[in-house]
Parts: sequence; structure tokens; C-alpha cells
Amino acid sequence: MEVGRRLFSQGEKVCVIHGDELMKYLEPNFPFECMESSKVLVYEPEDIPVPKSFFLLTTFDKKKKYEGSVTVDVNKVGQNLYVATSNYNFRFRIVKGKIEDVHISTLEENIISFLQEFGESTLKEISDIISSREKVGRDEVRRKLIELRAMGMIEINGTRVTLLNDNSRLHR
Repeated sequence: MEVGRRLFSQGEKVCVIHGDELMKYLEPNFPFECMESSKVLVYEPEDIPVPKSFFLLTTFDKKKKYEGSVTVDVNKVGQNLYVATSNYNFRFRIVKGKIEDVHISTLEENIISFLQEFGESTLKEISDIISSREKVGRDEVRRKLIELRAMGMIEINGTRVTLLNDNSRLHR
């Protein structure tokens, strides 16, 4: 619904397909106008036909693929903290029905920068160096490493930590 609101506020006509299911839980504050020039949003299509051209489609079924679409996986990584993963990672919270970006912390940025510089390192090396630089406890650095792993930013194999890919930068 947030996407529909934003599109409508930009002067777009918005068509929501299968929106009756969504309306059980949310009240839109924009009109649905299904015409050829509308931006089409498809909510949980399951067994209904999907138009060839759509702006956004949401589904829990990861097996289904839609021609010409970009898949974005959304995973919960903390209490009211989600990560949307595609070519980039975006962290967000949902507050009062609105999506709010959650920006990367200085500590997380320093861990990522360290791994970019050295490629890979051990948990101990990262904890020792980053805790000294940032003046935080080693446990806090380890917690951030676990969060970064949950977001798909890094990989931890035994004691080795590796940055997964340089394109997975979070919002700053």
C-alpha cells in the first residue's frame, strides 16, 4: 500500500489486482483506477492470472518466476527490522503502516570497510581491531557481525569472515 500511496502522490493512476484480500487489513488512502495507463500492483496472485506488465507483485511463493521481473527477497532480521535483498540490500522498519529506511551504523560501515580492504579476516582480528578503533566492546562487534551475516552481507565459516559481494552495500 505504501508503494501505491507514493505512486498516487506522484500523479500516477494505481490499479491493485487481488486487492480485496489486502483491504481486509488495510484501508487505502488513494483510489484504485484500473486503466491502460495505470501502474499495476499485484497482491498475492496465487491462482489468478497475472498481467504481462506490472509495476509490483508480492508473493510468498519463491518458486514462481515472472518474466521480466526483478526478484527482491524480504527477510526479518530483528524485531521490526527487515532486509530487502536484490542487487542491493535495504534495511527498513514498518512504523504506523509506513516504511522507514534504517541506515547503516558507523560500526557496520567500519566492519565492511575493513573487509573490503583485507578481503577476509578472522573473527578475533575483526573484533580486536574494530573494537579498538570504535571504542566499543568486542561482544558488540561480534553482534554486528552476526547481524551482517543475517542480512547476507558477510559469510562466516568457522572463524573466517568474508565480505560476500561489494555491490551489497546498505543505505548510508
